Amino acid sequence: MSKKLLTASMVAYIGTKSVLATPMTRGEYNEYQGWQIPENEDPSDPGYLIEYKDGGKANHPDHEGYITWSPKDVFEHSYQLDGFQNCVMGREIHKDDNGVTVTHNETVKTRDGEQSLETGHFYDIVTGDSLTPIQFQLGPVKEVGVNGITNEALLAIVLHRLRVLNEKFPCRENSLAITNIEQGQMWLEQRTRNRQKRGVEGFNIA
Repeated sequence: MSKKLLTASMVAYIGTKSVLATPMTRGEYNEYQGWQIPENEDPSDPGYLIEYKDGGKANHPDHEGYITWSPKDVFEHSYQLDGFQNCVMGREIHKDDNGVTVTHNETVKTRDGEQSLETGHFYDIVTGDSLTPIQFQLGPVKEVGVNGITNEALLAIVLHRLRVLNEKFPCRENSLAITNIEQGQMWLEQRTRNRQKRGVEGFNIA
């Protein structure tokens, strides 16, 4: 095939690459790499540090992929912000008379596919247009550290609020709720003390 025919047969393509990026001046990038910036370059030039996720050998100890620097205008012309967001799906487990709902989150969909969430650990409280996530401790404290709230902590919040309300608007229902929740909290704390005595608290042992 002749060069003219080869050139005429070529078709335009638009390439896509998945990258991580953060704003960084030219001078900051050189300093990050431990380099001396050339005298003919302006350290205040705006731009981005770019890390390629799908190609290139790692060239910095703090990054898994190859990193480089791009001027701001070049980067923003070439890349669009990745609009994909993780999608969490669950089941409504409670709805009160004010329309406040509680959802138990069961699965999360990411770019890598769908995965199940640990049962009984992830919840959302939905109040109108507002969403408040609640995450309970996930995994043994002795192994993973503290990474979520406990039943006792959540009950302490409810008890405090009920006591405040009962001082302002005392009623039999508030008093009964306080008494029963106090008992529930007492038994949970007793369970913890028993586990501590047995040396199993903080581990996934019954």
